[in-house]
Amino acid sequence: MEWSPVYSDIQGFTRLPETTASLGESIVTTVMPQGELIRRAAQYIDELLKEGKALGPLLDEAGMRYNLSPKDAEMLRDLFKPAKTEE
Repeated sequence: MEWSPVYSDIQGFTRLPETTASLGESIVTTVMPQGELIRRAAQYIDELLKEGKALGPLLDEAGMRYNLSPKDAEMLRDLFKPAKTEE
């Protein structure tokens, strides 16, 4: 498997990048449920929207930052889409 900063190796889980503080130390890997990444991305967008940032670029940035699949990014977009009101 080719290395990437974040990759899925178990259905529904994402492995974050392996990091070391210095040479010679052990490598630490974090595995978290995919839903947790979406929750964190939504929280990230919500915080920056309160600061007056535009939604479109925030959705793109969150998708890259949290390595969301296209399906997850669309779900996140729908979450922040303004609700339509019936007249």
